[in-house]
Amino acid sequence: MLGNYALTSNKQSLKRSELMAKATFYSGMVSGLLKATIREPRPYDCSVRNSFPSGHSTTAFAFSSLIVAEHGFFPYGFLATTMATITAASRINDNKHYLHDVVAGATIGTAYGLGLSYLYQNDSEKSHEESKKIVERLQIYPVFDSDTKGLMLSIRF
Repeated sequence: MLGNYALTSNKQSLKRSELMAKATFYSGMVSGLLKATIREPRPYDCSVRNSFPSGHSTTAFAFSSLIVAEHGFFPYGFLATTMATITAASRINDNKHYLHDVVAGATIGTAYGLGLSYLYQNDSEKSHEESKKIVERLQIYPVFDSDTKGLMLSIRF
């Protein structure tokens, strides 16, 4: 998108490249924070404790979900989602993550990709104050204790 903007000066491409960078960065930060907090062992070595969630899956799905939201599912969204799914599957295949690690990463990434796209679309249609109200109604936070590890999504209607 940034390359397209450089070639065509299309403002929409610039905005989409900013959204892609934000979705990837924000979701990656959440993933890193959860890794440092939960400290789940990796499948290949129990002494390495940064398995949950999968950072590769998180960023791949953040990027792909934004492509789906901005360009539709076929053909670009399909290709992006396929590549993100292959990335997630390869993390399990290479014995770097468990299934729940990549599912959590995909969920975090998708939430950020779709959420930022939604906010951007609403921001261009609504005032900034109305967009802030949407953000205030949505919360995602980690939940863990001796029996539970995961994420909780809270939406006030």
